Amino acid sequence: MTDLQLRDWIQACEMMENWVGHAKARRGWRLSRVEAEKELDRRNSTPEAK
Repeated sequence: MTDLQLRDWIQACEMMENWVGHAKARRGWRLSRVEAEKELDRRNSTPEAK
């Protein structure tokens, strides 16, 4: 995924986490968002990204 796609995915996960009522589904969206945020942070912290 590109950085823009990761940011879009993070936003979509946040919206779904708030929209979905079932606890397991919320946890799944939350975990997916966290993983995408970590990947984006990793990409932004590498010397290549600067």
